[in-house]
Amino acid sequence: MIVLVNPRAGAGSGRSRWQAIEPLIRAEFVELKVVILDDPEMLRVAVSEAAGSDDPRIVAAGGDGTANAVVNAVLQLDPPRRERCVVGAIGLGSSNDFHKPFVDHRTIIRFPARLAFDRARTCDVGRVLYSGNGERGERFFFLNASAGITAEGNARFNAPGPLLKMLKKTDVPAAIAYAALTSLLTYRNQLVRLTIPAHGTLAIAMTNLGILKSPHFSGELHYDADMNYENGRFVVVACSDMNIPQRYALFRALKNGSLTGLEHVHTWSTPVVDVESPSPIAIELDGEIITATQAHFEVLPHMLRVCP
Repeated sequence: MIVLVNPRAGAGSGRSRWQAIEPLIRAEFVELKVVILDDPEMLRVAVSEAAGSDDPRIVAAGGDGTANAVVNAVLQLDPPRRERCVVGAIGLGSSNDFHKPFVDHRTIIRFPARLAFDRARTCDVGRVLYSGNGERGERFFFLNASAGITAEGNARFNAPGPLLKMLKKTDVPAAIAYAALTSLLTYRNQLVRLTIPAHGTLAIAMTNLGILKSPHFSGELHYDADMNYENGRFVVVACSDMNIPQRYALFRALKNGSLTGLEHVHTWSTPVVDVESPSPIAIELDGEIITATQAHFEVLPHMLRVCP
């Protein structure tokens, strides 16, 4: 088994957090190789080597960005090697949405872990094909994707100013709330076109858009949607044309996990959704940010073996 440790996770505390639990991991998994990802390129190389080895168990030890990077690296392999891989994770990050909902039997000291390789299951993943500014790309995501306030908040959190940087080191929930609330106040509703099969095309002044396999994101926030990695579909939640009080009500509703009764909210179940904007918008994928004017999202059914 290989463990890929991101020392930059958890506002730079990834290395010390790993050192706190490493003896316990080594006691359970005797044949263990640890790679400290001082260079991000090391991750892709390590995943490729593990996929061709006798033990293709790969553990992302870091935050949601680290888990997303491992997912992308595995899914970019050729099918025979990809199908051999089994992905696990240890949460050393700030939000650790990959591990939610948290349960005691999946915790090592205070860190969530998904290491039950004997019970790994084959899960759906999301893929986005995107373009903008003369560039095209392909990315994968396991949890969810977003645009609007959520994506802007993640962009702020990932590239913090002095105050937010201090909060990330001292009080992560406060840092997440600060990034969310400042984005809530400053974001301008963006005209986009959503195309959903069987529902047609809808032009909206987008406040927030969630494209979900998992309902959990950004600390305590979560949608009132089921987590289903075997149905071949997304839950899509679009919030449109919201003013500041309505956005604050949305924030409180997401903290409570129920959008019931909110105005300007539309929900669909679909395997595919297209988003088009006249100007570049931030799109968040498992906490990581890309920029695009067009994005095609689709579920890839039963693509990745993941520990529960």
